[in-house]
Amino acid sequence: YIKSFSKFENDYFDAYAYDTIWSLAYFYRLKLTSNQSNTEVFKNIIDNIDFIGATGRVRYLDGGRIGEVLVEQFVACRMMNNETCTIPCYEEEEDCHLTVVKIFRAKYSESKDDPPILYTLSPIMWHGNGPPRDRTNQTVQFEHIYLSVFISISICSGIGLFMSCAFLAFNIHFRSHRYIRMSSPTLNNIIL
Repeated sequence: YIKSFSKFENDYFDAYAYDTIWSLAYFYRLKLTSNQSNTEVFKNIIDNIDFIGATGRVRYLDGGRIGEVLVEQFVACRMMNNETCTIPCYEEEEDCHLTVVKIFRAKYSESKDDPPILYTLSPIMWHGNGPPRDRTNQTVQFEHIYLSVFISISICSGIGLFMSCAFLAFNIHFRSHRYIRMSSPTLNNIIL
């Protein structure tokens, strides 16, 4: 058994699965002693689970696990002093090491009702001058047509409208002439 078990790769979440199984065992043990099938009893049993497991203290509040939260950041650095990066670099450069820096730790107190206590361990390191923008900047800019362009286009369209009306009048007035009749004046009138 030990030989075959040692071949398996350890996973980060194995300890959490272990604690979950112990929580379920604790729940079923308490559920068997009370013969009630009420959701409030279920919730009370879950909220009263409290033991030291493989991942630390195991407690639940409103169906979620209460535990420590550790926020870490991968930092590419050439030189580290007191877990802060003094010379940042890109990973492709020589002499650049990728290290994990602990940023925040949130820890619950003994009472479940108190909010978690947040400990700042190291400052967050940003590439550039600060945090990246979380949205694009929108600039409202009014678009307009220059007055000279508007006047020239209006004059050209007015001339075109006048010419179209003149050609239509010419077609109607001289429709009996041979050259106009051969050029299909009805179709020309529809086009105009």
